[in-house]
Amino acid sequence: HIIAGTLAYRGKRSSMVRPGAGLFALATALATDAPSAVVEESRIPYKNLGRCGATGRWGEALEEKLFFLKTTKTAGSSIRSLFVRFARSERLAVLRSTQPGGVLFPASGASQQWVKQFAPMPLGYARPRSPLAAPYDVAYDHSTLDIAKLKKFLPGARWITSSREVASRVLSAIALFKHEMDPAAYFGSCVRVDARGFCAGPLPKATQKNQNLNRIWNSVSWQLGAPTPAYNFGHRPLGETVDLLARIPTAPLVKLVDGAPTNETFMLVFLVERFEASLVLLRSLLCWRWLDVITEQPPFKQVIQDSKVRHAHQEAMLHKLGARGHRWQPARKTPPPAVAATIAALNPLDAAVHAAAKRAFAKHVAAYGGEDALGRDITFLRRFKHALAFACLGCLAGAPSQLAAFAEVPCGALRPTCVDLHRGVDSNPWSSRPDSRAGAIAMRRRDDAAAEAAISGLVGGCTHFANATICPRDAALCATGELCVTGSDSAVTGPLKFRFEV
Repeated sequence: HIIAGTLAYRGKRSSMVRPGAGLFALATALATDAPSAVVEESRIPYKNLGRCGATGRWGEALEEKLFFLKTTKTAGSSIRSLFVRFARSERLAVLRSTQPGGVLFPASGASQQWVKQFAPMPLGYARPRSPLAAPYDVAYDHSTLDIAKLKKFLPGARWITSSREVASRVLSAIALFKHEMDPAAYFGSCVRVDARGFCAGPLPKATQKNQNLNRIWNSVSWQLGAPTPAYNFGHRPLGETVDLLARIPTAPLVKLVDGAPTNETFMLVFLVERFEASLVLLRSLLCWRWLDVITEQPPFKQVIQDSKVRHAHQEAMLHKLGARGHRWQPARKTPPPAVAATIAALNPLDAAVHAAAKRAFAKHVAAYGGEDALGRDITFLRRFKHALAFACLGCLAGAPSQLAAFAEVPCGALRPTCVDLHRGVDSNPWSSRPDSRAGAIAMRRRDDAAAEAAISGLVGGCTHFANATICPRDAALCATGELCVTGSDSAVTGPLKFRFEV
């Protein structure tokens, strides 16, 4: 089931460990679920900003609700996968609408209030609860911030969302909703500009269509409840739209994301440009395991909504329609100056939200111990993720001990997480029907704690790391990172590469 390639080793001494650190002692320490458990930071990064849940991780107890507001083109699908995995392992009751994708606001975008039709207990095996308890535990689909409904269905929930640098998000949204259109083409290449330097048309018909405009322009703010105007690009000069947007107050939006304890505010706003740092902070703020913040990506599976997959799909559609020989080109990353100025002018609300999110993020970083502490734990997360991938693919392929350091990896405890990450939480039949047996939740927690202890102990107790490429059967999903090597493995030279037939 496994083909070991040529091995190459470039040794590095970890700055996180002391020589002679014991793997089993570290694993024992990490396996405890005490809410405030802190393992010595010189060996294993572990800091909980909390507040933690009654039994450790926030969300394990019935009263501990979670709300992830999935915003457009801000890595929302990757973040959502974390909450889906957590919900399935804990058998949470998920608040979803009956609309496709479970979207909580009207799919037409005509309103920012949630719909009234929800799917009852969509997982089918939600954990038992008192008739007086709130019927739902978590929401994680595309949503708006309907605070009244949120208080009713997820009382006391901790809020999380994501934001992205404005120009980057808009370019990505144009590509998604306008068939990979280049931003310059979206504005008719700015053939004419007005006195303020904004594109003045004529605009292509695709630009004038009202469909999905709320998902391109100030989309994060719109989902937060901002009263954005109808854009009407086909009937109103862009400069007039810019003036209308400038009159909308940004203070209410800023209060939602600034993290001030006196406000109804988001506990954490992911910054796409600091995605790994955001994962570390999410783990810390919810007192989750490192295992809980591993996203679906190579070498487990393709990144959700990968642009290369979209391009291949678009080319296939063109081929089917007879447009042979045409290939989609990725949108330009840096639009011409007039286009860039127009994009910025049309997104003042999202710019204000993102600036506030960055300020709140900086406060979290300071509380965490500063950029050095955060950087140390980002390194740990990367090594943990690569070690987990190596262990998972090895266990699933029936060959878990290709390196001596991984000889004692508990495949049985790892299997539930490995299957979820390899198949994907939305297509995984094993986890779409959670185990409804008595004690199933406790058994999954014990498995995950054992897996966490083993991988964290291995990474935290390692003195030498080597760059290694890990490949599943699909060679397009190869990933390179640092793996722990010990004993004779650390003396090998040449490229370190592993291929698993899974």
